[in-house]
Amino acid sequence: MAGETAACCKLSGLLTEAHAGAGVDALDRYVAHVFACFGPKRVVWGSDWPVLNRASDYGRWLAVARELVRRHAPGCEPEVFGTNAVAFYGLEAGVIAGEHSPPISAAAAAPLATHVSASERLER
Repeated sequence: MAGETAACCKLSGLLTEAHAGAGVDALDRYVAHVFACFGPKRVVWGSDWPVLNRASDYGRWLAVARELVRRHAPGCEPEVFGTNAVAFYGLEAGVIAGEHSPPISAAAAAPLATHVSASERLER
């Protein structure tokens, strides 16, 4: 599908579906496959919130995802964590997440500031 269409892949739900206590190493080969097939310009990150709360938490998934993206798409973090979604969903720059966004602490949000411009940051 990735080679025959312009489809994008959402990097979401992996930690929710993995075995209890899974982390970077358990998900590594799956994320490597996603980036090998779709490339970093066609992958968007998703929080999987609130379903994620059944298996883990937002901060942990964000940390795991950041490491996996760093490994498999170095230098493409802004795209995977923001600008690809803006393009894919046809959003206007500066659109802020709505009331259904996950609650996020300042500590958990800090890494996002290095990947997403101020006009695209998630509402805290």
